[in-house]
Amino acid sequence: MFVKKDNRQKAIEMVLEVVRQLPTAPEAYKTLATMYEDVGDLATSIKMLLIGAHLSSDNAEEWTRLGAHFEKVGDQKQAISCYSKALKQDVSRVDIHDRRLRLCDEIGLKNRGFVLAGYQRYLKNITPDSDPQTILDLSTRAAHVYHTARNFPQAASSLAIAFQYSAHLIRPEHCNLYLEVLLELKRYETCVEVLRRFANIEITYFKLFPQDSTSGEESNIQITNYTVPSDPNLVPPPEILSKFVITLVHLRSETQFPTLLASLKFDVEMYGKVYLDIAEALIQEHYEAYAVQVLVLLVSSEKYNQPGVWKQLAETYEKSGKL
Repeated sequence: MFVKKDNRQKAIEMVLEVVRQLPTAPEAYKTLATMYEDVGDLATSIKMLLIGAHLSSDNAEEWTRLGAHFEKVGDQKQAISCYSKALKQDVSRVDIHDRRLRLCDEIGLKNRGFVLAGYQRYLKNITPDSDPQTILDLSTRAAHVYHTARNFPQAASSLAIAFQYSAHLIRPEHCNLYLEVLLELKRYETCVEVLRRFANIEITYFKLFPQDSTSGEESNIQITNYTVPSDPNLVPPPEILSKFVITLVHLRSETQFPTLLASLKFDVEMYGKVYLDIAEALIQEHYEAYAVQVLVLLVSSEKYNQPGVWKQLAETYEKSGKL
Protein backbone atom coordinates (compact mmCIF):
# COMPACT_ATOMS: atom_id res chain seq x y z
CA MET A 1 0.00 0.00 0.00
CA PHE A 2 2.72 2.48 0.99
CA VAL A 3 4.72 1.64 -2.13
CA LYS A 4 1.73 2.37 -4.37
CA LYS A 5 1.45 5.79 -2.73
CA ASP A 6 5.14 6.34 -3.49
CA ASN A 7 5.81 6.54 0.26
CA ARG A 8 8.85 4.33 -0.12
CA GLN A 9 10.51 5.46 3.12
CA LYS A 10 7.50 4.35 5.15
CA ALA A 11 7.52 1.01 3.35
CA ILE A 12 11.22 0.57 4.16
CA GLU A 13 10.54 1.28 7.83
CA MET A 14 7.82 -1.37 7.86
CA VAL A 15 10.12 -4.01 6.36
CA LEU A 16 12.89 -3.01 8.78
CA GLU A 17 10.46 -3.75 11.59
CA VAL A 18 9.90 -7.21 10.08
CA VAL A 19 13.69 -7.69 10.05
CA ARG A 20 13.89 -6.62 13.70
CA GLN A 21 11.35 -9.26 14.65
CA LEU A 22 12.60 -11.95 12.21
CA PRO A 23 16.30 -11.21 11.64
CA THR A 24 16.94 -14.51 9.84
CA ALA A 25 14.18 -14.11 7.24
CA PRO A 26 15.97 -13.86 3.85
CA GLU A 27 12.92 -12.60 1.93
CA ALA A 28 12.75 -9.45 4.06
CA TYR A 29 16.32 -8.51 3.11
CA LYS A 30 15.62 -9.17 -0.57
CA THR A 31 12.58 -6.91 -0.37
CA LEU A 32 14.68 -4.21 1.29
CA ALA A 33 17.28 -4.56 -1.46
CA THR A 34 14.66 -3.82 -4.09
CA MET A 35 13.33 -0.85 -2.13
CA TYR A 36 16.77 0.69 -1.57
CA GLU A 37 17.54 0.27 -5.24
CA ASP A 38 14.29 2.09 -6.09
CA VAL A 39 15.32 5.09 -3.98
CA GLY A 40 18.82 5.13 -5.49
CA ASP A 41 20.72 3.75 -2.48
CA LEU A 42 22.63 1.10 -4.42
CA ALA A 43 25.26 0.49 -1.72
CA THR A 44 22.64 -0.42 0.89
CA SER A 45 20.72 -2.44 -1.67
CA ILE A 46 23.79 -4.58 -2.32
CA LYS A 47 24.34 -5.09 1.41
CA MET A 48 20.76 -6.31 1.79
CA LEU A 49 21.19 -8.66 -1.16
CA LEU A 50 24.33 -10.15 0.38
CA ILE A 51 22.66 -10.67 3.74
CA GLY A 52 19.67 -12.32 2.07
CA ALA A 53 21.92 -14.59 0.04
CA HIS A 54 23.93 -15.64 3.10
CA LEU A 55 20.72 -16.46 4.95
CA SER A 56 19.65 -18.72 2.08
CA SER A 57 23.19 -19.92 1.36
CA ASP A 58 22.06 -23.39 0.34
CA ASN A 59 20.29 -21.96 -2.70
CA ALA A 60 22.57 -21.86 -5.76
CA GLU A 61 20.01 -19.82 -7.68
CA GLU A 62 20.14 -17.00 -5.12
CA TRP A 63 23.92 -16.70 -5.45
CA THR A 64 23.62 -16.87 -9.22
CA ARG A 65 21.13 -14.00 -9.29
CA LEU A 66 23.36 -11.99 -6.97
CA GLY A 67 26.38 -12.72 -9.16
CA ALA A 68 24.45 -11.50 -12.21
CA HIS A 69 23.58 -8.33 -10.29
CA PHE A 70 27.23 -7.63 -9.50
CA GLU A 71 28.12 -8.31 -13.13
CA LYS A 72 25.55 -5.75 -14.19
CA VAL A 73 27.03 -3.04 -11.98
CA GLY A 74 30.59 -3.89 -13.04
CA ASP A 75 31.83 -5.50 -9.82
CA GLN A 76 33.49 -8.58 -11.34
CA LYS A 77 35.28 -9.69 -8.16
CA GLN A 78 32.06 -9.80 -6.15
CA ALA A 79 30.35 -11.57 -9.05
CA ILE A 80 33.11 -14.21 -9.07
CA SER A 81 32.69 -14.66 -5.32
CA CYS A 82 28.93 -15.15 -5.69
CA TYR A 83 29.32 -17.63 -8.54
CA SER A 84 31.87 -19.55 -6.46
CA LYS A 85 29.32 -19.85 -3.65
CA ALA A 86 26.67 -20.98 -6.13
CA LEU A 87 28.99 -23.71 -7.39
CA LYS A 88 29.55 -24.95 -3.85
CA GLN A 89 25.83 -25.68 -3.77
CA ASP A 90 25.56 -27.09 -7.30
CA VAL A 91 28.90 -27.95 -8.90
CA SER A 92 27.22 -29.40 -12.00
CA ARG A 93 26.00 -26.00 -13.25
CA VAL A 94 28.05 -25.59 -16.42
CA ASP A 95 26.53 -22.16 -17.11
CA ILE A 96 27.82 -20.83 -13.77
CA HIS A 97 31.28 -22.29 -14.41
CA ASP A 98 31.20 -20.52 -17.76
CA ARG A 99 30.31 -17.13 -16.26
CA ARG A 100 32.85 -17.46 -13.45
CA LEU A 101 35.72 -18.49 -15.69
CA ARG A 102 34.91 -15.78 -18.24
CA LEU A 103 35.03 -13.13 -15.51
CA CYS A 104 38.33 -14.53 -14.22
CA ASP A 105 39.73 -14.15 -17.72
CA GLU A 106 38.38 -10.61 -18.00
CA ILE A 107 40.18 -9.39 -14.88
CA GLY A 108 43.34 -11.35 -15.65
CA LEU A 109 43.12 -14.06 -12.98
CA LYS A 110 44.68 -16.67 -15.26
CA ASN A 111 47.14 -18.45 -12.99
CA ARG A 112 45.39 -18.40 -9.64
CA GLY A 113 44.90 -21.73 -7.91
CA PHE A 114 41.17 -21.25 -7.49
CA VAL A 115 40.77 -20.57 -11.20
CA LEU A 116 42.49 -23.85 -12.03
CA ALA A 117 40.33 -25.58 -9.42
CA GLY A 118 37.28 -24.10 -11.14
CA TYR A 119 38.31 -25.60 -14.45
CA GLN A 120 38.84 -28.98 -12.78
CA ARG A 121 35.39 -28.89 -11.17
CA TYR A 122 33.84 -27.97 -14.50
CA LEU A 123 35.61 -30.70 -16.45
CA LYS A 124 34.69 -33.35 -13.88
CA ASN A 125 31.00 -32.54 -14.30
CA ILE A 126 30.76 -32.71 -18.08
CA THR A 127 28.23 -35.23 -19.35
CA PRO A 128 27.24 -36.38 -22.85
CA ASP A 129 24.26 -34.03 -22.55
CA SER A 130 26.47 -30.96 -22.06
CA ASP A 131 26.63 -28.45 -24.91
CA PRO A 132 29.52 -29.46 -27.25
CA GLN A 133 30.49 -25.88 -28.08
CA THR A 134 30.64 -24.94 -24.39
CA ILE A 135 32.72 -28.04 -23.69
CA LEU A 136 35.13 -27.13 -26.48
CA ASP A 137 35.41 -23.48 -25.46
CA LEU A 138 35.97 -24.11 -21.77
CA SER A 139 38.20 -27.15 -22.23
CA THR A 140 40.40 -25.18 -24.61
CA ARG A 141 40.45 -22.22 -22.25
CA ALA A 142 41.43 -24.53 -19.40
CA ALA A 143 44.16 -26.09 -21.53
CA HIS A 144 45.64 -22.67 -22.29
CA VAL A 145 45.74 -21.85 -18.57
CA TYR A 146 47.38 -25.16 -17.72
CA HIS A 147 49.79 -24.80 -20.63
CA THR A 148 50.86 -21.35 -19.41
CA ALA A 149 51.43 -22.86 -15.96
CA ARG A 150 53.38 -25.72 -17.65
CA ASN A 151 50.95 -28.22 -16.17
CA PHE A 152 50.97 -30.35 -19.31
CA PRO A 153 49.19 -33.43 -17.88
CA GLN A 154 46.15 -31.34 -16.91
CA ALA A 155 46.27 -29.50 -20.25
CA ALA A 156 46.22 -32.84 -22.06
CA SER A 157 43.34 -34.10 -19.89
CA SER A 158 41.33 -30.96 -20.64
CA LEU A 159 41.81 -31.28 -24.38
CA ALA A 160 41.09 -35.01 -24.33
CA ILE A 161 37.61 -34.16 -23.04
CA ALA A 162 37.09 -31.66 -25.86
CA PHE A 163 38.25 -34.17 -28.46
CA GLN A 164 35.91 -36.79 -26.96
CA TYR A 165 32.73 -34.75 -26.61
CA SER A 166 33.20 -32.10 -29.33
CA ALA A 167 35.02 -34.03 -32.06
CA HIS A 168 32.87 -32.57 -34.85
CA LEU A 169 33.85 -29.03 -33.79
CA ILE A 170 37.63 -29.55 -33.65
CA ARG A 171 39.58 -27.05 -35.76
CA PRO A 172 43.30 -26.92 -36.67
CA GLU A 173 44.11 -24.61 -33.76
CA HIS A 174 42.70 -27.13 -31.27
CA CYS A 175 44.59 -29.95 -32.95
CA ASN A 176 47.81 -27.92 -32.90
CA LEU A 177 47.51 -27.14 -29.18
CA TYR A 178 46.76 -30.76 -28.31
CA LEU A 179 49.74 -32.00 -30.33
CA GLU A 180 52.01 -29.45 -28.66
CA VAL A 181 50.99 -30.67 -25.21
CA LEU A 182 51.24 -34.34 -26.18
CA LEU A 183 54.76 -33.81 -27.53
CA GLU A 184 55.78 -32.24 -24.23
CA LEU A 185 54.55 -35.42 -22.53
CA LYS A 186 56.21 -37.71 -25.12
CA ARG A 187 52.85 -39.28 -25.87
CA TYR A 188 53.75 -40.04 -29.46
CA GLU A 189 51.18 -42.76 -30.11
CA THR A 190 48.39 -40.38 -29.11
CA CYS A 191 49.96 -37.78 -31.41
CA VAL A 192 49.70 -40.27 -34.26
CA GLU A 193 46.05 -40.99 -33.47
CA VAL A 194 45.21 -37.28 -33.37
CA LEU A 195 46.98 -36.73 -36.70
CA ARG A 196 45.11 -39.66 -38.25
CA ARG A 197 41.71 -38.60 -37.04
CA PHE A 198 41.84 -34.82 -37.14
CA ALA A 199 44.59 -33.83 -39.61
CA ASN A 200 43.64 -35.96 -42.62
CA ILE A 201 46.95 -37.86 -42.55
CA GLU A 202 46.79 -41.59 -43.25
CA ILE A 203 49.30 -43.35 -40.99
CA THR A 204 50.05 -47.06 -40.66
CA TYR A 205 51.97 -48.30 -37.63
CA PHE A 206 52.39 -51.25 -35.30
CA LYS A 207 53.39 -51.66 -31.68
CA LEU A 208 56.93 -52.83 -30.99
CA PHE A 209 56.94 -54.06 -27.39
CA PRO A 210 55.11 -53.60 -24.08
CA GLN A 211 55.97 -50.30 -22.43
CA ASP A 212 55.99 -49.27 -18.78
CA SER A 213 52.68 -47.43 -18.45
CA THR A 214 53.83 -45.57 -15.34
CA SER A 215 56.26 -43.42 -17.33
CA GLY A 216 53.50 -41.88 -19.44
CA GLU A 217 55.68 -42.08 -22.55
CA GLU A 218 54.35 -43.62 -25.76
CA SER A 219 57.30 -44.50 -27.97
CA ASN A 220 56.76 -48.22 -28.55
CA ILE A 221 55.37 -47.91 -32.09
CA GLN A 222 56.88 -47.99 -35.55
CA ILE A 223 55.46 -46.02 -38.46
CA THR A 224 55.45 -48.09 -41.64
CA ASN A 225 53.72 -45.72 -44.02
CA TYR A 226 51.93 -42.38 -44.23
CA THR A 227 50.11 -40.28 -46.80
CA VAL A 228 49.68 -36.52 -46.54
CA PRO A 229 46.72 -35.28 -48.62
CA SER A 230 47.63 -33.40 -51.79
CA ASP A 231 44.35 -31.49 -51.92
CA PRO A 232 45.11 -27.90 -50.75
CA ASN A 233 41.78 -27.89 -48.91
CA LEU A 234 42.76 -30.95 -46.86
CA VAL A 235 46.49 -30.56 -46.33
CA PRO A 236 47.28 -29.72 -42.67
CA PRO A 237 48.69 -26.26 -41.86
CA PRO A 238 52.47 -25.88 -41.34
CA GLU A 239 52.20 -25.97 -37.53
CA ILE A 240 50.55 -29.39 -37.65
CA LEU A 241 52.72 -30.85 -40.41
CA SER A 242 55.81 -29.81 -38.47
CA LYS A 243 54.52 -31.64 -35.40
CA PHE A 244 54.10 -34.74 -37.52
CA VAL A 245 57.76 -34.44 -38.51
CA ILE A 246 58.73 -33.98 -34.85
CA THR A 247 56.68 -37.04 -33.87
CA LEU A 248 58.44 -39.12 -36.53
CA VAL A 249 61.82 -37.85 -35.36
CA HIS A 250 61.16 -38.74 -31.72
CA LEU A 251 59.91 -42.16 -32.79
CA ARG A 252 63.20 -42.47 -34.71
CA SER A 253 61.35 -43.30 -37.90
CA GLU A 254 64.47 -42.95 -40.01
CA THR A 255 62.80 -44.35 -43.12
CA GLN A 256 59.93 -41.86 -42.87
CA PHE A 257 60.87 -38.42 -41.56
CA PRO A 258 63.64 -37.50 -44.08
CA THR A 259 61.22 -37.58 -47.02
CA LEU A 260 58.59 -35.55 -45.19
CA LEU A 261 61.21 -33.08 -43.95
CA ALA A 262 62.53 -32.58 -47.49
CA SER A 263 58.99 -31.95 -48.76
CA LEU A 264 58.34 -29.01 -46.43
CA LYS A 265 58.26 -25.77 -48.38
CA PHE A 266 57.11 -23.30 -45.74
CA ASP A 267 57.93 -19.60 -45.96
CA VAL A 268 60.90 -19.35 -43.59
CA GLU A 269 60.21 -15.71 -42.76
CA MET A 270 56.69 -16.61 -41.66
CA TYR A 271 57.24 -20.09 -40.23
CA GLY A 272 60.78 -19.91 -38.90
CA LYS A 273 59.60 -20.92 -35.43
CA VAL A 274 58.27 -24.15 -36.94
CA TYR A 275 61.69 -24.91 -38.42
CA LEU A 276 63.39 -24.10 -35.11
CA ASP A 277 61.15 -26.63 -33.35
CA ILE A 278 62.03 -29.28 -35.93
CA ALA A 279 65.75 -28.52 -35.58
CA GLU A 280 65.49 -28.84 -31.79
CA ALA A 281 63.86 -32.28 -32.09
CA LEU A 282 66.51 -33.43 -34.57
CA ILE A 283 69.30 -32.30 -32.26
CA GLN A 284 67.67 -34.03 -29.27
CA GLU A 285 67.59 -37.33 -31.18
CA HIS A 286 71.16 -36.82 -32.52
CA TYR A 287 70.20 -36.33 -36.14
CA GLU A 288 72.71 -33.49 -36.46
CA ALA A 289 73.12 -33.76 -40.25
CA TYR A 290 69.40 -33.14 -40.79
CA ALA A 291 69.39 -30.40 -38.14
CA VAL A 292 72.19 -28.61 -40.01
CA GLN A 293 70.06 -28.57 -43.17
CA VAL A 294 67.21 -26.91 -41.29
CA LEU A 295 69.45 -24.38 -39.51
CA VAL A 296 71.18 -23.42 -42.77
CA LEU A 297 67.74 -22.68 -44.19
CA LEU A 298 67.04 -20.43 -41.20
CA VAL A 299 70.28 -18.41 -41.28
CA SER A 300 69.72 -17.86 -45.01
CA SER A 301 66.57 -15.92 -44.17
CA GLU A 302 66.37 -12.28 -43.15
CA LYS A 303 64.39 -12.70 -39.94
CA TYR A 304 66.31 -15.69 -38.54
CA ASN A 305 69.80 -14.61 -39.62
CA GLN A 306 70.54 -14.05 -35.93
CA PRO A 307 73.56 -14.74 -33.67
CA GLY A 308 71.63 -17.30 -31.61
CA VAL A 309 70.73 -19.36 -34.68
CA TRP A 310 74.29 -19.12 -36.03
CA LYS A 311 75.60 -20.31 -32.66
CA GLN A 312 73.24 -23.27 -32.71
CA LEU A 313 74.33 -24.07 -36.27
CA ALA A 314 78.02 -23.99 -35.28
CA GLU A 315 77.39 -26.24 -32.27
CA THR A 316 75.42 -28.69 -34.41
CA TYR A 317 78.16 -28.73 -37.05
CA GLU A 318 80.64 -29.53 -34.31
CA LYS A 319 78.51 -32.38 -32.95
CA SER A 320 78.14 -33.82 -36.44
CA GLY A 321 81.93 -33.81 -36.90
CA LYS A 322 81.78 -31.58 -39.96
CA LEU A 323 83.28 -28.42 -38.43
